[in-house]
Amino acid sequence: MQFLTGAKNDTIVLHQGGSYQISGFDPATDALGLGELFSCEPIDLATLVADVSIVDQGPDAVVLLSPTGQGYDTVALLQGLGHAVTGLNTLLSQNALSWAETHS
Repeated sequence: MQFLTGAKNDTIVLHQGGSYQISGFDPATDALGLGELFSCEPIDLATLVADVSIVDQGPDAVVLLSPTGQGYDTVALLQGLGHAVTGLNTLLSQNALSWAETHS
């Protein structure tokens, strides 16, 4: 998936079973929608912090999910952001995460 250059306030909703390669994501203006990754609701900050991890992998940042606590699955690769997005707190501090349920 590619965010358009100059576009702002876009959100990409990540889904379980998916592994997205995302380019052009700007944590200052865009958001990752994480609500669909969880089967329970409501999703609170404590659950989010316990189940989601973000690590840098060379030039990229990798979004990992562990909803069962039994290891992590890669759900997204943020291309070119390994230097800027070094953990979950980076995206939280920039309001670049949404964890509200989006399905009805």
